[in-house]
Amino acid sequence: MVAVTVLALGVTGLAPLMVSQARRSVETSRVALRNAAMASVSRRLAVTGYTTLVAGTTCRSYSNATFPYAACYTVSTVSTTVKRVTVVVTPAVTPTVKPDTVSFNRLNPAAAYNPLNYP
Repeated sequence: MVAVTVLALGVTGLAPLMVSQARRSVETSRVALRNAAMASVSRRLAVTGYTTLVAGTTCRSYSNATFPYAACYTVSTVSTTVKRVTVVVTPAVTPTVKPDTVSFNRLNPAAAYNPLNYP
């Protein structure tokens, strides 16, 4: 009986540590889901044809059961051969995870320099 009481007191002392670790684990998994969503949207825009990227902002919400989020991307024309794409992923129901942003440039393949065509 004394051993059970000592064990109960020891486990009770570890409870706050276990709760904080569980919260961190949940937040880490949400950040991983946000990063996966960011990679998905970015990859889709990276393979989209240069001529189909129209300057402006587009937003879309995804109601995934595990991680609902909104993705907005802005296409801006830097020059005649370069377009800058900025993607923002905002989690819908998880206030502990901050929105994330990534930017990348797309080059017009028709106007780009090709070293194989060099005379």
